[in-house]
Amino acid sequence: MHVLLALALALALALVLCSASSMSDHFASARRLRQSRSVPSVRTQRILRGAKDSNDHVPVQKLRPTILHAAMWVLAYFGVATLAFYHLNLDGQVKTDHLLDVVYFVVVTTTTVGYGDIIPRGDTAKLLSCLSVLLGMGIVAQFLSTMITYLADKHQSDLYRAFYTRSKLSELMRFGAKDSNDHVPVQKLRPTILHAAMWVLAYFGVATLAFYHLNLDGQVKTDHLLDVVYFVVVTTTTVGYGDIIPRGDTAKLLSCLSVLLGMGIVAQFLSTMITYLADKHQSDLYRAFYTRSKLSELMRFGKIGIHRAKCKFLSVLLVLLIFMLCGTIFLWKVEKLRFVDSFYCTVVTMTTLGYGDISFSTKTGRIFAVFWILGSTVCVGQFFFYLAEWINEWNQRCLIKLVTARMAYMDLDPAHLDGDHLVSAAEYIVYKLKDMGRIRQDEITIMLHEFEDLRAWTLNQGFA
Repeated sequence: MHVLLALALALALALVLCSASSMSDHFASARRLRQSRSVPSVRTQRILRGAKDSNDHVPVQKLRPTILHAAMWVLAYFGVATLAFYHLNLDGQVKTDHLLDVVYFVVVTTTTVGYGDIIPRGDTAKLLSCLSVLLGMGIVAQFLSTMITYLADKHQSDLYRAFYTRSKLSELMRFGAKDSNDHVPVQKLRPTILHAAMWVLAYFGVATLAFYHLNLDGQVKTDHLLDVVYFVVVTTTTVGYGDIIPRGDTAKLLSCLSVLLGMGIVAQFLSTMITYLADKHQSDLYRAFYTRSKLSELMRFGKIGIHRAKCKFLSVLLVLLIFMLCGTIFLWKVEKLRFVDSFYCTVVTMTTLGYGDISFSTKTGRIFAVFWILGSTVCVGQFFFYLAEWINEWNQRCLIKLVTARMAYMDLDPAHLDGDHLVSAAEYIVYKLKDMGRIRQDEITIMLHEFEDLRAWTLNQGFA
């Protein structure tokens, strides 16, 4: 038994290390971008990664290897979890084949569905269930991280290409602002949050009013209005304890609508999160391209952005731990549950699993649950959002350093018009005019021929 639990813990640690390795890849790539600034020739080679000409694209990260890698970990996890739960006590309303019941329970737990028809018995089984649902959240977090990274890489591929294809700066200008003082505004989250909060409050009001006149059955009932509000919160957040259930076709159909609206709220949150990160990513790059004269300001902005994102992440992590501690203590002291059961119910609720074997049964407990469930589930979503923002800010700062780096000697190779490997002021001016699209190569060639003819006609008198 202890050996199986140790194996499960080892797998959890391996998955955490894998996620940490994935995050370290982000930071390592950012460090490589930062270090490559001091080595111009290596810098271009590393970024382009073998691009043979100036028209090559920077490759976008492929999803297929990542999906295969994740699938291997998921299959390994399901195998170990099934083996661990096979020798533990599981109670069910209806039992079929034991192995099938175990696999079914592992899937329901990992995906945070939590029907409650099969529940763990004993402290070891409950702690292992907490570990399983946390690993399920880790899988979801890894998927979101992969999705956001893929979208960010796809978005900045064109910007990399435009930056390193200096002869086509006009193509880059097509993406950006009209002058160096224009910035692409980052989408503000505050109006979106206020707008969403108004819709959520309106939804809760209408749902409470609708369910108030419908039949709801419960194992333990308190005040009817409180039970209705509690049921709406538990249903919308997809926790679904099962201690209060709908009776009648109308109530069941309305419950389906409620949980679908809850999923819509989550989808809207994810959409807002991805849009915000993409817009912020785009705004920083535009600012880096068009404010080269303010390099110190950009570097200061990058440091502030990383520090702000880190503070947000640590703050929401602290709040998440406070929510977990408050829920555990409340269930332990007020609901009179054992400490292990209190912690188990807290994890099951915050992850929206909600088996239903343990839930809030007192009037005071349900009043607390209405606010605690809403706050804790939102906090879990914010935790993953700020983690993604922190990683994104770190990569952005290093990318800004690369983009705004001063022009190195290797970057001036195209400016050698006469082939003497020395760049004069006139050659540099011509190179920059060509870079900005103010003059074409055929015009330069014509003017050089005119210059050579004039110098030959005057026998080099008055010409360098």
